[in-house]
Amino acid sequence: MAPQPSATCRKGQEVVVCFAAARQRDTVAIVGCTVDVPHVFPIRIWEASERVDPSEVAEELRAVWARYYVTDFLCSESDWSWVLLQLADEGLPVTKVPRSPQRLALQWQAFFDAITEQRLTHDPDPTLARHAANVSLIAGPSGLRPDLDVAEGSPVAAALASMIAYDGVMRVEPGEEPHIILPSGVG
Repeated sequence: MAPQPSATCRKGQEVVVCFAAARQRDTVAIVGCTVDVPHVFPIRIWEASERVDPSEVAEELRAVWARYYVTDFLCSESDWSWVLLQLADEGLPVTKVPRSPQRLALQWQAFFDAITEQRLTHDPDPTLARHAANVSLIAGPSGLRPDLDVAEGSPVAAALASMIAYDGVMRVEPGEEPHIILPSGVG
């Protein structure tokens, strides 16, 4: 991916946003990807050195809707469900994304292809770059996919959120309205 300045992500621009949290809940990332020309940019990344306050995460996510035109907001069905339910109750478009090995393999392949074919750019953010450098791959019946069991001190949440946000952009239909899908077991 070729680094580009974040100034390319302007207020009101159409974006897909992904929220990803580490299994250990020590790292949380909110990453966006522009829809017109795919460009990944970090919105906010919390790491182990910071106390991750759920209400602060919720406020940041609300601010995202004020700043951008969010066509989709993607999150794992297991990431901070109560915060995401609260946001969905407020009318924000929340879409759960299952984290199956098959889905991760497909997302990884599309993300990797976009990077190597230079169809995707990203901000030159050092935290995003470090998370991407920490990604290790494992092979399975569905192909290569990111290993989510990472060593302590080697966060990958921002890289995972980038991959999922890009995948969401590839699935956006022109003129599609934002939609709300609640996590399973709700409503």
